[in-house]
Order: sequence, then C-alpha cells, then structure tokens
Amino acid sequence: MSAHSAHSGWHEEQRSAFLYRVLAGQETDPTRKQLFGRLAEEALEQAGMWARGESAAASWRFTPDVRTRVVAALVRRFGIRAVAQKAQAIGQ
Repeated sequence: MSAHSAHSGWHEEQRSAFLYRVLAGQETDPTRKQLFGRLAEEALEQAGMWARGESAAASWRFTPDVRTRVVAALVRRFGIRAVAQKAQAIGQ
C-alpha cells in the first residue's frame, strides 16, 4: 500500500469520525446518540489501522475540509433530519 493511499484512507476515517461526533452532539434520541458515538470510535480505530506502519503518520494532522465543515454547520443549525432530507432529495 502506498503512503498516499494510507494517508487518504486515514483522512477519510478521520472525516467520518468528525461528522459522527457532530451527529452525536446534535442527536436527542439516546439510542441514536450512542450509535453515532460508537460509529465515531470505530472510525477512529479504522484511522489507526491505516496509520499503522506508516513512518509519516506521526506528522499527519486532521483538519476538516470546507465541505465537511459546511455539512457540520448545517447539521448544527438545522438538525440531522432536515439535512438528511435535503441530501436525500438532492441525490434523487
């Protein structure tokens, strides 16, 4: 596996963990809140798997990209369900 693909995989898992934490923070249903929290933990574990054995991994830092920050801001402002409904409508 190339260092680039390892870093890309690590970054995607970090992005997922970031968004799952945002969702967990906005969720009012305790079961769903717990689920999103567990998904964030699992994504971080997966990120660790991508980083294992990569000498440069110690220098990797996660900063959410613009798209990820926009999605997080929309979820915080309008709520999970409203954003999910809009995303689903756009995808159809």
